Amino acid sequence: MGAIQSNTTLERIAERVKSAEMVVISTHVKPDGDAFGGTLGMARIVERIGHRADIWHMPPTPDAFRPLLGDNKIHFVGKDGMPHENADLIVIVDTCAWSQLENLRLYLETKRERICVLDHHIQGDDIADLCYADASAGSVCEIITEFVPMLGLELDVELATPLYLGIATDTGWFRFSNTTARTMRHAARLLEAGVDHNGLMQMSEQRDRPSRLRLLANALSSLELFQNDSIAVLSLRHSDYEQCGAAGEDNHGFADLPLCVESIQMVCVITEAQRGIVKLSLRSKAGTDAINVSEFAAPFGGGGHARASGAKITNSTFEEVHARVIEAVRNL
Repeated sequence: MGAIQSNTTLERIAERVKSAEMVVISTHVKPDGDAFGGTLGMARIVERIGHRADIWHMPPTPDAFRPLLGDNKIHFVGKDGMPHENADLIVIVDTCAWSQLENLRLYLETKRERICVLDHHIQGDDIADLCYADASAGSVCEIITEFVPMLGLELDVELATPLYLGIATDTGWFRFSNTTARTMRHAARLLEAGVDHNGLMQMSEQRDRPSRLRLLANALSSLELFQNDSIAVLSLRHSDYEQCGAAGEDNHGFADLPLCVESIQMVCVITEAQRGIVKLSLRSKAGTDAINVSEFAAPFGGGGHARASGAKITNSTFEEVHARVIEAVRNL
């Protein structure tokens, strides 16, 4: 996996979409708000120009977002088989990394010439003939919002709502450093189309279970500070999840919380929600001395954004990963 290189334009992808009668749309495993909003938004774009769009996700898809589907349907890789072999076009949004498309890899590898990628990450793999990657975008839904008029379409509330969800969630509801004037212009256009900001906020951010609070208490009790209190490491072992009755998704947002402390510049959350799978969630603050967490994640087989990245490790124990993280932190 290396730096993603765009090799096309949005206009060229728009032409491919216009000429495709049947389009498969997918994204990375465990879709977040941007991936969910991006696939649903793209499906509605394709349908509005009179073509067929099939959304395929690798579960789990957040239950909180399901009310947004309306008449659209999500197919699940494995449970519902695989996408149609004869799709005219396959659009992958919010990732260009094989590690995040594992269950679709065999399907995709033989169809490179029919794949278009829309992404905003800085790292990925060469998986498609057409790849549009814009790391200056705060979310893939920003890119898709710019894509809409290229198909001759107008924004309405049904199309604007999933795109707003993606923009809002990937920018931390407009708190993160990837929030730009461009972000706010797009958000304003989507709100003008009728998006219910408060309703989406409650749907996305105010549905936690009590188990998440218990898990958060365990995470905070594990806090370790390094480099003059500038780097925070939180640890959650499999036993923590069992004790709290928590699921893997209950740790969402934990990496952002310690950044409220003035001295902390970087946070790493090490989790083992499933035995044998250790994950890193990394966040850092912007500024002249900012730490590029994508570079930090690279030796662990991960990547993402400069300010928000992650990694998944399957060939090491929790203790081994923890020791490697601490060593890497001390060497920064």
